[in-house]
Amino acid sequence: MTYDLFGEIPVTAQDVRLWLKHLGLKPETRRSAWYVKAYDVVEKLKQAKLRGDWPP
Repeated sequence: MTYDLFGEIPVTAQDVRLWLKHLGLKPETRRSAWYVKAYDVVEKLKQAKLRGDWPP
């Protein structure tokens, strides 16, 4: 696992797009943007990376 200088787990736009594609959502839609914010996808990705579940 790679951390940045402040101990944060980096989450890239590519990570988010891949997450959305796994759900069958098109990353460029407004619905996807809402989903990412409403369901705190960035935090979910950080936790998955900590557990070693990401990338799939």
